[in-house]
Amino acid sequence: MTSTALASASALTGTATSTVTLVFVHGYQGSSESFHAFPGNLQHRLITQRSMAAKVYSYEYETRGDNAQRVAEFVAWLTDIKQGLHGNVILLGHSMGGLLCVDTVRSLELEKGTREPLKFTVTQVLAFDSPFLGVHPKAMVLTGASKLNKSVSEHTSAISNLLFTANKTEANAKRGSVSSTASSSSSWGTWGAVAAVGAAAAAAAYANRKVAGSVAGVVKSAVSKVVSEHSAFLGPLWSPGDQDSRLNWILLHQQNNKFKFCCFYVITTMQESGSISRRTFISTPDAEKAYSGLFKGIEYDSTRNQKTNECADEIEAHMNMFRPAIIGDGVYESILAGTLSEM
Repeated sequence: MTSTALASASALTGTATSTVTLVFVHGYQGSSESFHAFPGNLQHRLITQRSMAAKVYSYEYETRGDNAQRVAEFVAWLTDIKQGLHGNVILLGHSMGGLLCVDTVRSLELEKGTREPLKFTVTQVLAFDSPFLGVHPKAMVLTGASKLNKSVSEHTSAISNLLFTANKTEANAKRGSVSSTASSSSSWGTWGAVAAVGAAAAAAAYANRKVAGSVAGVVKSAVSKVVSEHSAFLGPLWSPGDQDSRLNWILLHQQNNKFKFCCFYVITTMQESGSISRRTFISTPDAEKAYSGLFKGIEYDSTRNQKTNECADEIEAHMNMFRPAIIGDGVYESILAGTLSEM
């Protein structure tokens, strides 16, 4: 968050007529920094345009392991008395964070009657490029494969370091130095699920060929652990039954005025094989689906962006949607204004 936005927001808080709590939830391999200045800018606009004060929280979590465990941890965080949440709460999730937000609200709903009444109510879930229907096949297979190849090529030194570390001594490897290096190697794929898991798997296979003896087994085991843990967290990306069930649940609860929901997604116009195409990072619902109205597209023309080399495709647009200096002021403004309009 920018200090200017927060300072201005603080100065105007006295004019607010109501207060809301915003909880920002990052996506796969993200952090509180993933939203950049967006929380502060949104907070400022709520005050200046809606006379509404906003408390801002950022929830950070491990993007690996069992999804149900991640949901349980978020529920525990929200309901922890030390957090002091009360009144209306809006959850805002980027990418996989959007799915976590929805599943957490579902869990809170299911647990009603088994706990003391909560002092807060989740009135809205706003998602940003969240793959409720999975990542779009073109993003995974075409753009993603290209980025994975480039990523692996640019990080051969990291693989070399992995092997060098493994070759030092088997004792060092068993103490965890290889495991630590393997974990960092998964960050090659921060553009999305396939690259992250794929790069780690490639490193494991490479190590298994090049490192002799039991040390190779340690390397393979360590990286395989990374792959399996991240694959478990990313399970919702390839579970069609759960996807449909989740969206129908959202639609039903929105119709019953339990809470409001919207998923903003970026539509990227880009050059493809000499022609212009429009691509999305997420798979979007067919128009005939009842829940199709829960999704709102935001146009981004990469062919007109002066920083095209930094944001040339749907994956880059997904990763940089909160960075106006890269995706463009106009797109960022559309995301900000659209978010405000839903509140």
